[in-house]
Amino acid sequence: MARRGKTSQVISGVCPEVTVIVATSGADAHLAQCLDSLARQTVQPRAEIIVALNTPELLKKAFEQARGNIVALTDSHCHFPTDWLEKLRRAHDSAFAVIGGAVEHRGPNTPVAWATYFSDYGPFMLPALRQETPLLAGNHVSYKRSSIQESLDSMKDGYWKVFLHWDLERQGVRFLFDPRLVITRLQPETFWSFARRYFRDACEFAAMRAGRVSLAARLLHLVTTPALPPLLLYRRLKAVWEKKVQRARLMISIPLLVIFVTFWSAGELAGYARGSARSNAKP
Repeated sequence: MARRGKTSQVISGVCPEVTVIVATSGADAHLAQCLDSLARQTVQPRAEIIVALNTPELLKKAFEQARGNIVALTDSHCHFPTDWLEKLRRAHDSAFAVIGGAVEHRGPNTPVAWATYFSDYGPFMLPALRQETPLLAGNHVSYKRSSIQESLDSMKDGYWKVFLHWDLERQGVRFLFDPRLVITRLQPETFWSFARRYFRDACEFAAMRAGRVSLAARLLHLVTTPALPPLLLYRRLKAVWEKKVQRARLMISIPLLVIFVTFWSAGELAGYARGSARSNAKP
């Protein structure tokens, strides 16, 4: 079990083909279910599991400790079908260095649960097409370790998916969304815990981004951020509506989505105003 400030490993086999990094908040009631679903794989490539506290610095350390040729990142609120590891291994028998999959909702059928799911994972729900794209879910993404090692070594602020992917894109690395890879996610957050987390994540993202761009670009982001809410709402609605499923739940969720994108936009505004800072927040 992970303890504050450390990572821990549960290892099966020797010279693993796949490393699965499970990010956790520490006091986590769902972690045992997540690990149990990984242990119940019907066909198991040689694999190891690393449980790490969900901070950029410790996730980077987990990547550094990983021994598998494939390194997958998820979180403790996810549940895996029994053939997931084998499908992941097969998916990486390709030219794609970064591969992500679908994320389905497995939480309660409440407006808040669906709204938080649509906010974070709407683009990754089924049905979906297999396509080459860098837009991948943060809790269902995997890497060929050899393809990302150099980029990870240069990340002084820890693992941040969005910045790592931008760096890999510039290097010409290929990304794949493969809907044959599917996980389900429980709903661990209340309305206020999600809203606070959304604000915090946006603030940290914008602060980190501010440290990577020119002052002029930072000021441009700052003055245009108030226009974000309608754009973000449109993107979330469009991503789900085009799938032709869960439309009724999507419509019911709209008032909550409006609130959530407003929290996100306020977080970005605060982050650009504050500027670059190291953080222990969720990447």
